[in-house]
Amino acid sequence: MFEFLGLLMGLAMRTRHVLELDLPSFVWKFLVDDPITRQDILSIDSMAWNVVDALEHALAEPDTLESLLGSMDVTWSVHGADSTEHALIADGESIAVTSETCREFISLVVDFRLNEFNPVLAALRRGLACVIPIRLLSVFSWRQLELLVCGEPQMDVAMFERMT
Repeated sequence: MFEFLGLLMGLAMRTRHVLELDLPSFVWKFLVDDPITRQDILSIDSMAWNVVDALEHALAEPDTLESLLGSMDVTWSVHGADSTEHALIADGESIAVTSETCREFISLVVDFRLNEFNPVLAALRRGLACVIPIRLLSVFSWRQLELLVCGEPQMDVAMFERMT
């Protein structure tokens, strides 16, 4: 399915018949090999970072960190965008994060979140590569690629006025 979407995106670029897609920045960044940042994921799922942010802020105060870890019952697992639980280490669902291991936990959560979409995005890229030489994508910024595939975003002012 995602390879097919990639094919359609490539056809949109070649034929200049744009697609009305509203995809997050990390999709376009992956396609042009730009690094995906925390901000990219935050833009679609702010809840994903609540625990990480709370733990990062608490790292400076050991008592606060212990209290936070105890009250949140944090284990070495994370819920992905697909709502399933993913162990960050072997048997992670049953192992509690401690103040001594908190930094490593944060690092693994961030790494997981930044890379969890890679298999889907790789399928999208494979489809796109069937129509557009993949090396060509490196000459574009992610915003330029989005513009080539989707065109200029347009707002229907008349519809907006009717709805308000």
